[in-house]
Amino acid sequence: MTHHRGICARALPLLALLVLLGCSKEATGPAAGKQFQPGTRQPAAARAQAPKLPGAAPSESFRWDGRYLSRLGPQRITIDGDFSDWDSIPALEDPPNDTSEGATLTSKPNPDADIRVWNFTHDAGNLYLCVEVAPKGKMLVGAPDAKDAYFLMAHLDVDNNSSTGFLTFDPTLKGEERHYSDWYAPSRIGSDYAFEIGYADASVHEGAKPFRTFMTYWGAGDDRLGRCTYEGMKEIRFGVPVAKFSGNKFEMGCAFEAFGGHVKAGTVMDVAVSIETAGEAAGTGWCQDSTEAIEDYVVTPQAEKG
Repeated sequence: MTHHRGICARALPLLALLVLLGCSKEATGPAAGKQFQPGTRQPAAARAQAPKLPGAAPSESFRWDGRYLSRLGPQRITIDGDFSDWDSIPALEDPPNDTSEGATLTSKPNPDADIRVWNFTHDAGNLYLCVEVAPKGKMLVGAPDAKDAYFLMAHLDVDNNSSTGFLTFDPTLKGEERHYSDWYAPSRIGSDYAFEIGYADASVHEGAKPFRTFMTYWGAGDDRLGRCTYEGMKEIRFGVPVAKFSGNKFEMGCAFEAFGGHVKAGTVMDVAVSIETAGEAAGTGWCQDSTEAIEDYVVTPQAEKG
């Protein structure tokens, strides 16, 4: 992610669309002039709650039990801005009012980035993510034209190895190195891929980013971790995943094929979600919110439900 805080941004050419989603609908939001009415989602307490596992790193309070979650899949999701098809999938809660400036983890209240609930599932050929921020927040606030910046990403450790990829949080670093290391606390996974949606205006971000969906890649299995989180990162496959959003809710889907053969039936991976924003709309400056990780999510091969 070359985007946050602008100081590490690098202007990268847009690449041609390489992957078409099997469930494909064009990524759509306010940029297309169409608003979607969210479905009625049950309160979290009314849905099955995923078990929690002891934290895999000192920074983490716990990890979500991915093997439990994956046993509930595959689940068919339609990326259409109606969020009711997520009602049968366990809600993974995130603490309220915990947005912060990453470099120091200093509190910066911002409802637009304050993750409250998220869901993750898959079907026979796609990964799916749903995120809900604070009730007063607005997902991708101001997209596509506001003088702001906003990025939402799903980090995937597809080789299930925290020693490869991009380490999403490293509390052991000091000084300037820490500046890069704590923007995605508390999760500590070796992210090989991330699938994302976002935009950035040149007034708040060095290297303006047009409103888009895209993927980032560090390599799977044999790459070295750099202490600067962006070392070796490539932005690839613009136009995927597909996404819809309305108000404080968002859903996104990404085909297995987008991950270069590293996501398929039987893949075991860790997953975490992050939002970061320049915070111009909220008047906060750069801030982020990130989730505890899902541990050992298995891409199950059984026939789809529903």
